Amino acid sequence: MIITGSLLFLSESVKCYYSNPFWIKMGALALAIVFTFTARKRVIWGNEERTALIWGRLAAVTSIVLWGTVAWEDVGLVSRGNKNSKKREGLRVKG
Repeated sequence: MIITGSLLFLSESVKCYYSNPFWIKMGALALAIVFTFTARKRVIWGNEERTALIWGRLAAVTSIVLWGTVAWEDVGLVSRGNKNSKKREGLRVKG
């Protein structure tokens, strides 16, 4: 996924840079990775007596929302990509 994502970004870097769904996806991806290796890990490996059931559910919902946003914005990049490229065609210098 990292290799294919990097190759896709390199082939369409300007398109991605000016795409709002791309920046939303990257922000959600960064938050999801940080959340996965910090807060969620503490809840999972924490003491059952110390960690209330509500914190476990909150961690699960937060994780699903963050990773769902990453996946959903991937769909948004594909469906909205044609609209953004048509807008930029007017900005190209012809010659």
